[in-house]
Amino acid sequence: MINKILYVGHGKTGTSTFGTACEVLGYKLYENDLGLQIAWDNGEHYKLWEVADKYDVFEDYPWPYTYKEFDKQYPNSKFVLGVRDNQDTVKSIIYQSVRDRPQSERTRVSKADYYHYHYKYIALHEKELIEDFDRHNEEVREYFKDRPDDFIEVSWWKGDGWKELCEFFDKPIPDLPFPHRKNAYPYPNYERLKRMAIRNPEKFYGW
Repeated sequence: MINKILYVGHGKTGTSTFGTACEVLGYKLYENDLGLQIAWDNGEHYKLWEVADKYDVFEDYPWPYTYKEFDKQYPNSKFVLGVRDNQDTVKSIIYQSVRDRPQSERTRVSKADYYHYHYKYIALHEKELIEDFDRHNEEVREYFKDRPDDFIEVSWWKGDGWKELCEFFDKPIPDLPFPHRKNAYPYPNYERLKRMAIRNPEKFYGW
């Protein structure tokens, strides 16, 4: 019997798609929580377990960072690595931080990104983010390399969907379209906005 399900892919790799699919399958979902990200960074892991005890499925931050400890805390769990071209992933993350929006909202998003990715102004760290995501994915693959019953790698961009998830979770395939979510292409004004952020990040992000 499955204990818990943890999505270990980074943000912008289809977290919302995964979460929605799991809710359709009847699982109780817990998503992004900045307070828990801060708790994780401070070593207060018990705060995450207090929440995790009450839910079935976890995606978005801080959850991708927790997989080793989560594995020990919740034996017999399943782990799903959602992947996407990491250059596209990082472009999507940076676009979220630079897109046209009220200054107060841009500042809020930028501060959340600082905790999620550990760079103050992420538009200045495209190369580092790509390297971080490549390293994370390889470390996850290495950790689960001898556990095919506990781990699966999927990509919604390559056509994965109900078949892969339902076989892994031992669930019947729903008679519903797979719930692809949040395609932000073509990133309006991305290059212009990124240049503005790089030129004067303190003014652009408002902190």
